[in-house]
Amino acid sequence: MVHQKEIERRKLNVETKRKALEAQIASLRAQFQAEEQELKKLTAQEQLRRNGATQLRKEMARVRKAD
Repeated sequence: MVHQKEIERRKLNVETKRKALEAQIASLRAQFQAEEQELKKLTAQEQLRRNGATQLRKEMARVRKAD
């Protein structure tokens, strides 16, 4: 027969593990969100770079035609 103290000890142990697990999950979510935001930023910068290069080519072509 399991004593009440043993049951309470196990409950406390499980609760401690649950809290640690939740903290790890929160940390992983925060890391993931930071990486996701960085990727979005890089993607936006690349798109701006591409748009700028396209615009520059168009302008150069326009200037050449004007010559």
